[in-house]
Amino acid sequence: MIHFEQFAVQDTLHYGEVQFFFQAKIHNETRTLALVSTYSPPDPTILRDSHNTIWATQYQGTEGLEVIDVKTILSVVCLAPLPARDGFFFIGEKLGLEVATLDGLDEEQSV
Repeated sequence: MIHFEQFAVQDTLHYGEVQFFFQAKIHNETRTLALVSTYSPPDPTILRDSHNTIWATQYQGTEGLEVIDVKTILSVVCLAPLPARDGFFFIGEKLGLEVATLDGLDEEQSV
């Protein structure tokens, strides 16, 4: 399973694909870390044209590998291909929660 995470480093949001989790002893303290392949900062033109609603990013491959502390992970997100731009992905947070209510049925009403 691929995990895409939103994480913060020095109060700046980043997005990445977790390659694997591991533990390491640092200064006699066992810490849980993750190797993530980070995605680029948002494309400034798409961000501006979408009134700051579409964070379009590109996969950086091995150049974007970074080790992070799992405590910096804020949430799991979706990175979906951006249909209008080859090689770009857009960030989807809590994807599915909004879609679940689009049909107008509550859970109690469904059959």
